[in-house]
Amino acid sequence: MGRSSKSAGQLLVEVLSITVAVVLGFAATEWGERQRDLAAGQEALAAVERELRANHAAVSRSAPYYRTMTAALVDEVESNGDGPLDASRIEEWRGLSPPLVRSASFQLALNTGALEHIEFAVADMLSGTYEVQSNLTLAIDQALAAMVAGDLARFSDWLRVTALLSELTTQSEFALAEAIAALEREGD
Repeated sequence: MGRSSKSAGQLLVEVLSITVAVVLGFAATEWGERQRDLAAGQEALAAVERELRANHAAVSRSAPYYRTMTAALVDEVESNGDGPLDASRIEEWRGLSPPLVRSASFQLALNTGALEHIEFAVADMLSGTYEVQSNLTLAIDQALAAMVAGDLARFSDWLRVTALLSELTTQSEFALAEAIAALEREGD
């Protein structure tokens, strides 16, 4: 009888050992998956930050142009009245000259779920920044459509467009700078 009792004790130890090993295995697997998810989130944030920096540079190059063209068009309309656009009368005129802003890294991070693993406040701030950028892109698309349709024929038409783009590039410039600063703080 002592022998079967010893076997039952050994069996209990083996079952407990196996159970603990399985539980530890699951915990290790879950920890590893969590670490991969966190790394993917950080990698996504790094890609988004690079994209935001490139967008900020593009918008920062365009914003002064739109402010200058708005002022020049105001001067032209005030001095000579409204009339058909004669771009030769506006120094440094380059037409619409939209900044190229991208959202591919942000969209990829959203679609792959990489942003699920970052703080909500950061994800919210990024969404707001890309929404401001989207407003700029939409205004540019609408201006291009109006230009192709021949609806931007007068100085005053272009004045409205450049004033809007001046405002939107300024908003984008500010939002992008804030987002980049927040991501830098997040990385520290």
